[in-house]
Amino acid sequence: DVVADERDGGVGLDAGVVGGLVACGEPQLAVRGDVVRCARLARVSGAAAVEHVGGWRDPGTVLITGGTGTLGGLVARHLVAEHGVEHVLLVSRRGLDAPGAPELCEQIEELGGRVTVRSCDTSD
Repeated sequence: DVVADERDGGVGLDAGVVGGLVACGEPQLAVRGDVVRCARLARVSGAAAVEHVGGWRDPGTVLITGGTGTLGGLVARHLVAEHGVEHVLLVSRRGLDAPGAPELCEQIEELGGRVTVRSCDTSD
């Protein structure tokens, strides 16, 4: 048996290889040619961390879904205070009618950010 995919150059994989990939237990794998890749998160420390972590590089808007909730508010304040994000768009089902939303906007503005709140159900 051969599994062919145009993205792997049409090389295909035999059933034994496919079985081995399935047995490895990874939820997702990408096979390109003879290279197998899987997603990994890795902690960055030392000089590499300083190089990768810095101010926000894009002057655009950061969209935060669930933005007027507890976690959304924490993320918005953190991005403005710690990463220099200039504008956040907070989207939630109730928008400014959500409990604490006006106060959250004041806090973000006090931190130096601009904030826009919109009512939207992102599951639609």
